Amino acid sequence: MGWKVRDISCGNISNVVLADSSVIAWGQGAIGELGFGEAQKGSANPKKVDILEGVPGIVKASCSYATTFFLVKDGEAVKRFAQYAPEPTKAAAASSTAADGSDAEETETGKKRKTPTATASRKKATK
Repeated sequence: MGWKVRDISCGNISNVVLADSSVIAWGQGAIGELGFGEAQKGSANPKKVDILEGVPGIVKASCSYATTFFLVKDGEAVKRFAQYAPEPTKAAAASSTAADGSDAEETETGKKRKTPTATASRKKATK
């Protein structure tokens, strides 16, 4: 018995098939758009996307250049996708806001240094 294919999408360099409760992808993945994780960017052969295995409500796939989109109709699928959050870059971490409202700036040693926000600086200037 074979797969029950529900949708197929072909991009410039990648392909995705929705079959049964699986997402199958293959092709060249430059930045993780195939869903295989950080260790494997692409695959010459069709391969299940483990993180999406059994996720309910995925009804449509769409591939483009270096992107893959899924149309979902179920809140459970959205909750599952939200679990993946890439590590912030140093630039993003350096510009994060501290709990007291001041901006946190990363120093060369990697430690955070609090700096006043622009609003706090304007308040001091107007006094």
